[in-house]
Amino acid sequence: MIRRQAVQWYRPVSRRFLSAGNCSAGPLYQQYKITKLEDLNKIENIEDVDPQLLRKLIEERTDSLNSQNELKMLKELSTEQNMIRKNTLRPFIRPAWVLFLMSSTVYMGWQFYWWYSEYSRKEVELQREVGSLEAELNTLLNKKSQPWYRRLF
Repeated sequence: MIRRQAVQWYRPVSRRFLSAGNCSAGPLYQQYKITKLEDLNKIENIEDVDPQLLRKLIEERTDSLNSQNELKMLKELSTEQNMIRKNTLRPFIRPAWVLFLMSSTVYMGWQFYWWYSEYSRKEVELQREVGSLEAELNTLLNKKSQPWYRRLF
């Protein structure tokens, strides 16, 4: 019976037992002060590390990478939106200039036509007025043959 008790007392120590902190010297990963996933390079065997610690380190690194990727994606989206805002009017600039130049040309043509017709109408009107004034002047000159004192009375 004594032998059986000795066998029960001597059990092989599992890694899980050591990683749980039951060893007096402490777990191997605590000796290296693992705080980042990159610190695992210092350890020769990764099986000595607590799986919960590994999970925690992997989750932290994954979260940081996800946040970096999200920031990068947001920057790309904002630059794309700026490019879209800049490029939304780009296809309409040249047609707008063509429309502006064509409408200006048509406006100037109609303006020239209106000035020309207004000028010819005004010229005819002024020719009539000149004709009536010349006729009046001729009548006054014909009356001039009379002495000036007779024209007064």
